[in-house]
This record gives sequence, structure tokens and C-alpha cells, in this order.
Amino acid sequence: MRHTVRVIHTTASEPAPAHLSLSSELFLLLTKDSGRQDSTSYRQYALVGAVLAELLLHQRISLDDRRDPRVQVISTEPTGDPVLDQFLPELERLDGTAISRVMGHRRMNPTEAIGGALASVGILEQRRGLFGNRWPVVNPQPEQALRERIARSVRGEGEPDSRDAILVGLLDATQVLHAILRHDLPELSRRELSARAKELIETASAPGVTSAVAKQIRSAMAAMMASMAAITAATTATAAH
Repeated sequence: MRHTVRVIHTTASEPAPAHLSLSSELFLLLTKDSGRQDSTSYRQYALVGAVLAELLLHQRISLDDRRDPRVQVISTEPTGDPVLDQFLPELERLDGTAISRVMGHRRMNPTEAIGGALASVGILEQRRGLFGNRWPVVNPQPEQALRERIARSVRGEGEPDSRDAILVGLLDATQVLHAILRHDLPELSRRELSARAKELIETASAPGVTSAVAKQIRSAMAAMMASMAAITAATTATAAH
């Protein structure tokens, strides 16, 4: 039997936004130009991590001081970002849940929502097939600008920004940082790039947020990276047997 893949051509209803959300930027970095998704085993954890980090920046959630912090919703006021606002009600249901459990929860996978949002502004195209959606690139300029911005941050050119630190931290935690940025930062080895990612998390500024929120973001990143490292190690060990 011959199977067909249905292509859904999406026409942008508005120009591509000047500033994409963290989760949208991470989605672009984890998706090949052909639409194939990289790091599929840990993709949800990384994307949820980006959603949580941005909700912290918007001061819609907070974390307690435990080693595996509990996520608490402090405001459900819309942020204006459709992906973030979609997951606020889900987080309300999970209020008080450890961040490691939130990241892997079956109701917290934002892949389709993010892909759809990027398709709606003409950056990606949605293609439905037998084994799920693919998201080929239609407009490569946003990702090119993103890669240039991250490369400048990693090289220490200018003030380190918390958004770039979060992105490289999540990529590092899923062990794809060097694979994804090696052409943008050819002068850095895998180990050097990982070390620089950890430095960025400690030194990056978060303009417009309080020092307490900035501290929570660093704590969240440490907890999320530890969770993903544990998941990665467990998956690797399982595959080896």
C-alpha cells in the first residue's frame, strides 16, 4: 500500500515577531531545516524547561527552595504568548508538584503548540504524516539571527543575557549543545562549550526582573539540568543492556 503525506501549507497571518519566546527559539534549534526533530528522547523536557523559565521571567510561577523545587502558580494573568498561556491552566492543576515531575508530565508536552505557533507566522510549515508532524523551515532568518546572538553571548561579546544562558543550558543538559552549535562556534570543543554554558547560567543578567526571580531562574536551571542529566544517564544505561 502506498501511503501519502499530507502537507498543510500555512500562510502567515502576521509578520514573524521580532522576539520569539524561549520555547520557540529552542524548538528552532532542536529542529532540522527538513523538519526532523533532534533530541527526541529529551525534547519534551527541554521545551517544558524553556516554558517554565519564561513563566518565571514573567513572574507567573515561583519555585521553593528544595533541591527538586516545587512549582507554584502565583498568577494566571495572560502573558500574551499563546503557548505560555495554554500551559498556565495545566500548571495550576500541577500546583505544588516537583519540577522534575512537571517536566515529564504527559499533559505538559508543548511540541504541537510551539510548532503551530511558528507555522502561523510563516517561520515553519506543518506537514502531517503517519508518524506525527514535521516542521520544515520556511523562513530561515529568525534561526540565523538566533544562532548569531547565542554565539556572541558564548564568546563573551557584550553583557551575557539570561535568555541565551537558559537556551545553552538546556541544550547542554540534553547533551546536544556541541552538535547543534559546533558550526556557529567552531573554535570551542565539546568540553569548552559545556563549561561556557555553565558559566553563562551563573553570570547572566535578567533585565527587568528582581534579584529574587533571577536567583529562582538559576535554581530552576540547576534543577532542570540535574533532572535531564539523570534521565539521560538512565536512558543510556537501559540502552546498553
